[in-house]
Amino acid sequence: MLSYQSFSQDYPRRAAYCVTLSVAAVATVLVAFLAVKTVGAWIEAANLDSQTFGPSVSVRGTGKAVAIPDVATFSFGVQTTAESVEAAQADAAARLNAATDYLKSEGVNEDDIQTLGYDVYPHYEWIEEPCRYGASCPGGRSLPVGFDVNQTVAVKVRDIKRAGELLSGIGKKEVTNISGLSFTVDDLEKVKDEARRLAIGDAKARAGVMSRALGVELDRIQGLYDVDTGGGPYPMYKDGYGGMELQALSVPTPQITPGQQEVTVTVEIQYAIDN
Repeated sequence: MLSYQSFSQDYPRRAAYCVTLSVAAVATVLVAFLAVKTVGAWIEAANLDSQTFGPSVSVRGTGKAVAIPDVATFSFGVQTTAESVEAAQADAAARLNAATDYLKSEGVNEDDIQTLGYDVYPHYEWIEEPCRYGASCPGGRSLPVGFDVNQTVAVKVRDIKRAGELLSGIGKKEVTNISGLSFTVDDLEKVKDEARRLAIGDAKARAGVMSRALGVELDRIQGLYDVDTGGGPYPMYKDGYGGMELQALSVPTPQITPGQQEVTVTVEIQYAIDN
């Protein structure tokens, strides 16, 4: 028989044990409830997706926009060698300033003259060692004898008709080479937007042909994707100037023909089929 004293001493422990069992039971029920709700939400979402994204058809359309290039670009370089870095830099700066001053005087905006690279490095020469009588020739070795400074500048010509004239004029300056004459469209996004408009029209026409062939009606648009933007505009080269170096010689003014450039855009449209 349990005495009053032993019951009084054991009661807190028994009460705590009962509370623990109650909390565990409530937690178990709550976890089960949340699991059921989660599964139900998944099922509901799956049913919703199947209703929203039912039968559909996807079509692709291509649009091409042609534009006449309105900007010409080319680059030129200045390379000097001197015994000291300061002397090499001063010589390069004098030549470069003369070339850029000429371009500015001919109406080229300063913002359209951009330095692409500026390098300073030691200049080495191979020195042959003299042969001494009765001994084997030691050969030679590469020794630093000065410094090279090399600077490359890109020029954007907005008046294409004057590109040949400017090429001829810059060739008379003390520059090392002229290279990479190319043509492009300054506002390329405007040309791409026109190509996209044509691509969407092409996709809509294709969708109409497919729906009539299938005997179905097209409903709302479920997706529109810009699949690929390519096909240019590629640089257009003329008369051997593309990627070829022109030594700084006095040459006749070349005739520049920019031609045309084509931008191609492909889009994909997904239509829901009306059941």
